[in-house]
Amino acid sequence: MKIENFKVGKADASVRCYLHDSFVGICDTHERRPAILLIPGGGYQHVSPREADPVAFKFFSHGINVFILTYSTGSAIRVSKPIFEAAEAMCRIRERSEEFSVDAAKVCIMGFSAGAHLALSVAALHSNSILSDYPHCRPDCAVLIYPVVSSGIFSHARSFDNLCENEEEREFYSLEKRIDETMVPAFIVHAANDPSVPVENSLALSLALSKNRIPFELHILPEGGHGFSTATEEVGRSFPHDTLWPELCYSWLSMVLKYTE
Repeated sequence: MKIENFKVGKADASVRCYLHDSFVGICDTHERRPAILLIPGGGYQHVSPREADPVAFKFFSHGINVFILTYSTGSAIRVSKPIFEAAEAMCRIRERSEEFSVDAAKVCIMGFSAGAHLALSVAALHSNSILSDYPHCRPDCAVLIYPVVSSGIFSHARSFDNLCENEEEREFYSLEKRIDETMVPAFIVHAANDPSVPVENSLALSLALSKNRIPFELHILPEGGHGFSTATEEVGRSFPHDTLWPELCYSWLSMVLKYTE
């Protein structure tokens, strides 16, 4: 494993890179690997560590290079909008794909809670004028785990309070309304008993995806609440049934990205 770092955005948000060693020329192996830009949650107030390394290593073990974005939160959002940091990170991964041994046509964006809102923002708005300075930011697919989606009656108010400065922004970032035919395929997981981000967020997103004929896979789990990450003792959120989602997700990624180990 190689570990590298780079900065993005006006506030020098950081990206930590977990990269597989290259064995090209030594043995028959993948020259270019898929990549995941991983965005932890935290209500746009902080960046949750339990949704960073524990998740990254699950997918790294399948031969995927993983990039963890620690984006601007709290008052720093007024200096550097997280959507621009995430979009720039996507572009940088592609621009440096040869250096990182990444297949530039197989880059997924994955997020949790508010981090899933940020991931979805890039996935849904990549062709919007707001991201015109980031022409290569479109992910090839999106993985959204208990995502914050809507600023309506089922909103996670704290996330929108931290992200948005006015009602116009809250409306713009109500992302079920921003889904159109340019949206990328999505894998969605949510617990039915989530007390913080109601499951209706994922249901509204799924309806919007279906309306626009965007391929998606949706898993509504019976338990887990909010913030279960990998749902193991390691992250302090042990729900044995919920531990299935990373393998289901990897199977889906293999299908969508046409990748096998």
